[in-house]
Amino acid sequence: MSIAILSREKYIAKISELEGSSKAVATAKAEQMPAFAYRDQTYYLEPYYENIEEFLAAVTHEGSHVRDYLDELDWVDKGFSKAEIKNKIGSYWDEEKKAYEREHDFRKETGVPLQFSSKKSIDIHVEKSYENY
Repeated sequence: MSIAILSREKYIAKISELEGSSKAVATAKAEQMPAFAYRDQTYYLEPYYENIEEFLAAVTHEGSHVRDYLDELDWVDKGFSKAEIKNKIGSYWDEEKKAYEREHDFRKETGVPLQFSSKKSIDIHVEKSYENY
């Protein structure tokens, strides 16, 4: 897993490059998404994280997505079908819920302020905020 901490300009450019979106669309996404994972790389908006604990919570969340990606590559190498892999990984909601739950557990164990009061509130957030596929 690699970590890139990017200036606002470079962060927006990276979103635009990876998604093939306009600068305006990438800028809007950057406002809502101060970190993201793409394959085995993670990207973080430089001035967003005020302390190391918040940054590490974000690394925990994005690292969960990297772990899913690496697991998927391993299952492909082992000859699993697309349907079998989808069954193991679950839906996009399942992936996001898992990432938020891992972040929640990190926050709870280290004393970093919680974003959500419970795992149920994580489910509600994901189902309201993300498309499911």
